[in-house]
Amino acid sequence: MSSIADQALSLPPTERLRLIDAIWRSLSAVPDDIPVTEDVLDELERRRERYRKDPSSLRDWEDVKASISQKRGKKN
Repeated sequence: MSSIADQALSLPPTERLRLIDAIWRSLSAVPDDIPVTEDVLDELERRRERYRKDPSSLRDWEDVKASISQKRGKKN
């Protein structure tokens, strides 16, 4: 493993999370530079087709979170 990775892995969890966030933000700033696999493209197309067939199948994120919380026995 590279020394940069070793250094990153030796950081406390909160610092590693900050590093992950910084790296993610730098990647999201140039989305066209991020390769997308055929599997991901196929999945996106499958989801788009499902939505086209039944737009009501789309779920709001808040509803999804509430459903997950309910299944776990939590309120939010």
